[in-house]
Amino acid sequence: MDRFTKRVKSQEEKNELLRLAKQEWDEAGEFAHLLGDDQENYLQKTADNIIVEAEPIEPRALTPMEKAALDDQQGRLELFGGKYADKEYSAIPAIAEMEKAQERQNLQELLGPARRAELQVESMIRNAVEKAMSNRTIPMRESERAGIDPAMSAVARDDSDLGCFVKAWIENDTAGMRAVARELAVKAA
Repeated sequence: MDRFTKRVKSQEEKNELLRLAKQEWDEAGEFAHLLGDDQENYLQKTADNIIVEAEPIEPRALTPMEKAALDDQQGRLELFGGKYADKEYSAIPAIAEMEKAQERQNLQELLGPARRAELQVESMIRNAVEKAMSNRTIPMRESERAGIDPAMSAVARDDSDLGCFVKAWIENDTAGMRAVARELAVKAA
């Protein structure tokens, strides 16, 4: 900073200093040549060395969301010596992408065995459930079954396809009902 530079707070102060400089030139009289070549040049140099400072701008208050984010970031920086701070990547996009890819690969290597084990457990559970659902050999209780109509009982004694189906239904024989239904479908086709 030039030692002859003067900083002032307002334009009025600068104008007052320029007025005083003009007064000095006028009072110098025969010694004015020591101040400069002419009055205009002297006043211009004086004006160039006076800087009006801008008024400070008051920062706006943080919103609650911004304050919470800032507090969160500050807390993570202080926690365990900054180990949980946000990762800063390179300013060069290609290098930043390489760093991110390396992080993803490291995470996959870390979590890979656990995911494989999880998939194996899921497949074992899924197979057990499918087996239990497909192997429904548990007969219905008599209290859960609808009452058998005497006409249905008479049809069940018949050896026709309908009789075989009703007989299988009364006995809760799912496989028998499916076999009769397949035979009927083949005949209808």
